[in-house]
Amino acid sequence: MLAVDVTILPTVALGFLRLVTEVYLAACAMSLNATWVSFNRGFARFSGLTWSQPA
Repeated sequence: MLAVDVTILPTVALGFLRLVTEVYLAACAMSLNATWVSFNRGFARFSGLTWSQPA
């Protein structure tokens, strides 16, 4: 049988949901040729996204 540590599943699920949200927001900004402004440096992973951090 496969042993799964169920205590990490909520953490994994939340990480996945955050990524899905970031993908959606990045895609929206790219489709509008907009600049995305965020403190989240994770948006740098989207090569077609123009983004900046607030000063």
